[in-house]
Amino acid sequence: YEKENGIYRVFERQRVDGQSITYAVETDGSLLMSEIPTFRRTILLLILFTVPLLIFVILIFYQHISRPAQELMTAAHEIESGKIGTQVATLPHSREFRILTDSFNQMSRQVKLLFERSYLEQVTLQDARIKALQSQINPHFLNNTLEIINWEARLSGNEKVSRMIEALSTMLNAATARGGSPLVKLSEELSYVDAYLYIISVRYGKRLTVRKTIDPALLGQEVPRLIMQPIVENAVEHGISEQPNGELDLRIYQQDEQIILEVENNGLLSPEDRDSIERLLSQDEPGEQKITPGRVGIRNVNLRLKLLYGEGSGLTISALENGRTLARIVLSKADIAHNKTLQPV
Repeated sequence: YEKENGIYRVFERQRVDGQSITYAVETDGSLLMSEIPTFRRTILLLILFTVPLLIFVILIFYQHISRPAQELMTAAHEIESGKIGTQVATLPHSREFRILTDSFNQMSRQVKLLFERSYLEQVTLQDARIKALQSQINPHFLNNTLEIINWEARLSGNEKVSRMIEALSTMLNAATARGGSPLVKLSEELSYVDAYLYIISVRYGKRLTVRKTIDPALLGQEVPRLIMQPIVENAVEHGISEQPNGELDLRIYQQDEQIILEVENNGLLSPEDRDSIERLLSQDEPGEQKITPGRVGIRNVNLRLKLLYGEGSGLTISALENGRTLARIVLSKADIAHNKTLQPV
């Protein structure tokens, strides 16, 4: 490169096939200088256009990305600090962030709803536990009172009254065993039935005949607590109470992998009785139907069986061809074995 009298020359030398070739380019300096103002104006125009464009891009980025993200982060920190249900009030212009903000607000509302529900459940559970503890006072007092009356009856030599009090105490203990397992041995369940039958035998005397056919091998098998006594009571009160001579047959046996519990009586099922039983054993809520007084027990048994063993189990009450009435409970031994893991209720 060289400059001479305002002329600029640029030289380039290369070797090609052993030969040295020199290139020279020259131009008038005045022509280059005359282009400088144009170049400066071009640079200035670029700056004038680029700076506003850059500011615009920064504003767009802040408004559509940075600001919505910051608001979401702020709301998330508020939820983390304990302000459950915090909402992002300003919806962003960006469609993606608007969807994200809507999802965040919905999630926050759902968390608040679940938190409030959990809190109410805890309060309700605590109240229920308090009421349960309070309700245990009365049965405990009654048991103590019955024991005192029982001793008085024994001292006075009234064995009949003493046995009735003992049977009543057995029934009371079975009905108020809230802290025990929902499953008991069949022998224990039958003791509740025997206690009831003794009390009712005093009332009916020789008018009531009870026959039992029970497989001794099943006495150690676990069954739900108080599933047979309510059925026996229902058979007595609604089946044979109007009969001059009542007959009651209790049968417990095994059929394949099932345990069958049957209570048969010589009472008749009227059309009204059938309708009432059908409503009781249906899956409607209690408030949706009128329950016949004294028959709440069979509904309770049916619902507990379905809760413990599923819809395949339950209670059926039907009229036999000979005019008698049969209540039948079918329990699967596999389901009983599965429910041995149940916790006390």
